[in-house]
Amino acid sequence: MGERELPEGWEWKRLGDLVDFLYGYPFDSSKFNDESRGFPIIRIRDLIKHSTKTFYDGEFNRSYLINKGDILIGMDGEFNIVRWEGSSAFLNQRNCKLTINSDEILDGYLFRVLVKILKDIENATPFVTVKHLSAKQLNLIYLPIPPLPIQRQIVAVLERAEAVKRQRQEADALTGALLQSVFYEMFGDPVRNERGWEVKTIDQLVCDKKKVSCGPFGSQLKVSDYTDAGTLVLGIDNIGINHFIWINPRYISLEKFSELQSFVVFPDDIIISRAGTVGRTCVVPKSIHNAIIGSNLLKVTLDQDKLLPIFLTTAISFAPSIIENIKMSSPGAMYNFLNSNKLRSLQIIVPPLALQQQFARVVEEVEQIRERQAASGKEIEGLCEGLMQRAFAGELVA
Repeated sequence: MGERELPEGWEWKRLGDLVDFLYGYPFDSSKFNDESRGFPIIRIRDLIKHSTKTFYDGEFNRSYLINKGDILIGMDGEFNIVRWEGSSAFLNQRNCKLTINSDEILDGYLFRVLVKILKDIENATPFVTVKHLSAKQLNLIYLPIPPLPIQRQIVAVLERAEAVKRQRQEADALTGALLQSVFYEMFGDPVRNERGWEVKTIDQLVCDKKKVSCGPFGSQLKVSDYTDAGTLVLGIDNIGINHFIWINPRYISLEKFSELQSFVVFPDDIIISRAGTVGRTCVVPKSIHNAIIGSNLLKVTLDQDKLLPIFLTTAISFAPSIIENIKMSSPGAMYNFLNSNKLRSLQIIVPPLALQQQFARVVEEVEQIRERQAASGKEIEGLCEGLMQRAFAGELVA
């Protein structure tokens, strides 16, 4: 397996020799509900939120019960690993619980080393289709295991770094809350529309001949089409909460780009995730040129004499119920998908353009704050990543 040389006293250990795996049960999705009938079920999409709104009204096996503090891994999409912070619930399929069965490894060390390893596996897995992590892959993961005193030192250092990251994230959340507060103060609730603004569908607000469209399907864009440089392909990971994220650049050749002209995005277009975290949206920044959307995105080009892009993305981001009623999913579906035809029928309030422009100026000021925070956050992230690398290479010990 090409193991690197470890410091003296460290050993490579197979994950399957250190933990017991509990793979989620394939509960009958026809018995799922969101009306609190039965008992709660943890699905993949619930891991990061640490809460669930899905309930199962049927027979159950208590061996699949998950409690606060349990280590869980999502095996589809993003290979997230979390220490469950929610209330007790039962584990659905494509999730896995880890329980340490060895006195050679600390719980805190196991969790942190797996965060890095699973991210490496995820990054090496093709992303055109939904990524899958197999039970065999999990079992055969090898971990660098130092003596217990060194594990304690590593955990202590990383805990301090994580505390700094949390403080940065709390500041980012406050910035988002400020923008949400300004939006509601200026326009009211976009769903209840208590101020009686005009209401139109997205189809009535797009530019002529530029309708809502989704990214390429199937063979139109394959893993083999990606290159080290060329034309940018945008994906779900480029969309933050109402802001664009420069991350994990993916490219196609100019020749392939010429075949996919119907998927081109331009500055001020709106991109929306149609799978995964459905409905996450942002405005394409002015610095982007010659880019296309990936298969899991939708794009919208608005007539800005009617509605400003930043107004629509803010309304959707801070009033999730706007988009809930157009998700193409059933209560038991493993994944939600947003349908472009339904998106065209989405109704949105249309305040006077002058008021929208006033809000856009506020957003511009907030974005300047966000950019400074992002630079600070990137520096902190780099420091934490460096600490993580050094920790698991044995360089953080006295």
